[in-house]
Amino acid sequence: METALDAPDSAMQFMNKAEDPLVDIWMVTYNHENYIAEAIESVLMQQTNFNYRLVIGEDYSTDKTREICIEYQKKNPDKIHLILNKKNLGATQNSYNTHYACNAKYQAMLEGDDYWTDPLKLQKQVDFLEANKEFSLCFHIAEYVNTIENKIFYFPEKLQKTELTIEDVLLFPTTGWFLMTSTIVYRKSAILNLPAWFLDFRNGDCLTVMLASLHGKIYFLKEDMSIYRLNTGGIMQSDMFSNINVITSLYLLFRKFNSYSNHKFQKLIYKQLLIFLYEILLYYKNEKKWIHCYIYTIKFNYFTLRLKKEPKGIKEHCIAILSYARFLLKEVNTQ
Repeated sequence: METALDAPDSAMQFMNKAEDPLVDIWMVTYNHENYIAEAIESVLMQQTNFNYRLVIGEDYSTDKTREICIEYQKKNPDKIHLILNKKNLGATQNSYNTHYACNAKYQAMLEGDDYWTDPLKLQKQVDFLEANKEFSLCFHIAEYVNTIENKIFYFPEKLQKTELTIEDVLLFPTTGWFLMTSTIVYRKSAILNLPAWFLDFRNGDCLTVMLASLHGKIYFLKEDMSIYRLNTGGIMQSDMFSNINVITSLYLLFRKFNSYSNHKFQKLIYKQLLIFLYEILLYYKNEKKWIHCYIYTIKFNYFTLRLKKEPKGIKEHCIAILSYARFLLKEVNTQ
């Protein structure tokens, strides 16, 4: 049976303290001195017919981020609550703590180096979720600003669907990721408790969307209402997010999620796992461990064939596996 993490002590002090906000915005920040004021201002400019609260998890920054957050909190004590970590916890632990400090009906996400551009963003998304109970999460278009290469484009660029299901979410490794953290608003009831293995992964936005999609559909609001910054020193630029680390992390994440969802989507998940194994095999093709990856990938492919429960005999299975083994060997030698 899956276990859930308990709320941290740092979160308990804020629970049930505000006057019943309908939306909590959880913002995690670390060394965002040049951006954090713009992020906070974009929240404070929101025009709503409901109460909302900004909860900031400040992760012991080495620049002036903490001082800026404290100054804003002093000016807006009823709107802003701070979690001031006594040491640097890292992005995942800080996100976990901040998540548990938020207990409103709806949750919005915004990182300290991004910001919202539409003062009606929250109102539009909450209005939709209030009127459409079958949806657990709503997101919108973001401007993706690459400060490293000085480029701007809109994300997602080619997504045509406005309604997505968990099957769409689980296909993202092959179809492409489709939302930015700064665009998300979801029902707290969809993610009341984080699974105990949340802290094992750095791709918390992916996991958040996957968990929410277990409890309802996802809606794409085709409006541009936020800015996502890709900048030097950001988490997505760290070694933790080099290609092989991303692939390996996704492989482990999908296996965990398969157990967490009681194997309900196992066939689809296993197709993704095969893709991850293929990429891992190609990465290690010039190292001794490639043969281990090669054998494991073949064995896993055989297992997925058995899952299909097709009326094949031993001969047909052997031919299929041999064909796949030859394909992999050829890929290793030609890539």
